Amino acid sequence: MFAVHFEGPLVRAIVHRGACTEVPDSSHWVLVDPEVSTEKRVSTCSLSSPAGRYECSESGLRWLCAGQVTLQYRFTDWHLLAGELPHMQYRPAGPSMDIKLISGELEEIHLPHFLCLGGSQSCLKDFGMVLHKRDSGVCLEKCELSRFHARLVNPSFSLLGPFYSLMSLMLPGEEREHMNIHADVQVYRSSTSPLNFRLYLLPEDAHLRKLLMDEEEGFRGFRLPRPRPVRPLQMHEFYGFYTTPEPIRIYPVELDLRVSNIGPNFAEVRIGEAGDFKIKLISSADQQTVWEADITRSECFWTNPHQSSDNISAAEFLKRHQADLVQKVKNVMPLADKLLSQGHISADNYADIRTERTDQDKMRCVFKVLESCGDRGKRVFITNLQEQHSDLLEELGMPPGWQY
Repeated sequence: MFAVHFEGPLVRAIVHRGACTEVPDSSHWVLVDPEVSTEKRVSTCSLSSPAGRYECSESGLRWLCAGQVTLQYRFTDWHLLAGELPHMQYRPAGPSMDIKLISGELEEIHLPHFLCLGGSQSCLKDFGMVLHKRDSGVCLEKCELSRFHARLVNPSFSLLGPFYSLMSLMLPGEEREHMNIHADVQVYRSSTSPLNFRLYLLPEDAHLRKLLMDEEEGFRGFRLPRPRPVRPLQMHEFYGFYTTPEPIRIYPVELDLRVSNIGPNFAEVRIGEAGDFKIKLISSADQQTVWEADITRSECFWTNPHQSSDNISAAEFLKRHQADLVQKVKNVMPLADKLLSQGHISADNYADIRTERTDQDKMRCVFKVLESCGDRGKRVFITNLQEQHSDLLEELGMPPGWQY
């Protein structure tokens, strides 16, 4: 049985800019790593949990259960609802998810959204709606919005996603809504000769970010992690990228912040001479800088002596370099200490590592334990390695500051 969920805040007001730091958000969630299987480029998460409050490290999905449950879920594309949405005058406000409850019962489920509920948009907390899609059709259900999630009590399943109302957000005579959202800017170096960058502007949406990473992996793009914009941005407003010094070319000059089924929205920047430079994102509405980043000359030329290590997952990096890491990592227990304190290994796992006599055997035990840690646990392990063995990772082809 299918069930799709979208949220629809019903308001009619001019939106003022404002952060949503004052908006309450529930806490005390246990972060868990799901098992991830991929078929035809579609990743499905599966996990079982005892009674408690949990958050998936891959998707941001949260749930509350009084007993053991088993879940299976995946992101889906909004175009599956292209026939229903125009008639209902709703648009996406977060990722769509196909969720199946294999066993047990859920008391609550919390769907991630990218709406900013600060300022005049705080009233949206009282107008959250979720749209369910089943074989028999679609229906709306009221939900409660927290800062980053939409809460459903005693939910049914399976296709879920937050929505907001298009009609209620339009002002008389305007052709498009101006909803404040949490947004993200992603920077990828696409080539070094000539020196080109792709700059992406997108809503803060885990599914869109995953689609972007998959696309850039095919392009062999090199990601340069940078902070998100300093304030919420407005959906369907235009924003322009600028560099100092001026580039040879930026195309297009402005980007429309939107959710699109045809691919991520990006600008291509060509730099004349490599060197330190600054990128700014400026609102076309008020000419204010909403995001900026410094790119260093060394980042323009970061190369990987082990070409196959560029732009791969944490799991693949560890798999390719396991033999080198086993032989070359010294003083393993501080790494195990951090994994234990971060909740990625159990006390029994830690004891198994500690009882091994040599560093090589300890590292073999660490790799055995990491097999069940999920991709997030492996990323955390690499981060710990970067902190304690940065020279070794650079030797294996990982640039300084690289994040998976």
